[in-house]
Amino acid sequence: MGPQNKKGVFLLKHILFVDCCLRGAQSRTRKLAQAFLESCLRLNPGVKTTIVDLDKEKPVPTDSRMLAKRDSLMAQWEDPFFAPARQFLDADLIVLAAPFWNGSFPALLHSYLEQICVPDLTFTCVGEDYTGLSQAKACVLITTRGGCYEHGSMLGPEHATPLVRSIMKMLGINRVETLAAEGIDLVEDPSPIIAEACRKAESLAEALS
Repeated sequence: MGPQNKKGVFLLKHILFVDCCLRGAQSRTRKLAQAFLESCLRLNPGVKTTIVDLDKEKPVPTDSRMLAKRDSLMAQWEDPFFAPARQFLDADLIVLAAPFWNGSFPALLHSYLEQICVPDLTFTCVGEDYTGLSQAKACVLITTRGGCYEHGSMLGPEHATPLVRSIMKMLGINRVETLAAEGIDLVEDPSPIIAEACRKAESLAEALS
């Protein structure tokens, strides 16, 4: 049996943090993500954390050349081409941090998600049936939105959560949580909104630990 916390729940062993916060130190999304990760680290001493900085890694979209390369390397899973997918499989908590852009999230995160969706490595498909091969207990999407999409008049056109939920289900992760700070561009001082979201981040970390 693995290590447990005081509640008798298995401690997290490996968190994969996919950072798509493109404004760096000025990113409000990254601030919220850091609050969540700090709570996870406090609740899970010794947890391994792997950070994938998409602004540095710059995953490229799947084009004809990328698809041909993937097809030529199929089943050669140790090849560096499949390193992102293998890294994804090794984690038991996936954390995606990206601001709300154009109804979803930046293209870099879309490209990353394409990289980790590898047939027979991260999922299998027989006919119309998908079987995900990830053993992660959950995926957390952390985001900030200028408007209000969960409870306001803009309710509906938020496509980031449904997209992440669909992809993670295909990969075997049925629990997807969204941690969002909304309406931060509708007020002069968004700091109370961010602070409240950071408190929710701590509660979510406790629920997942």
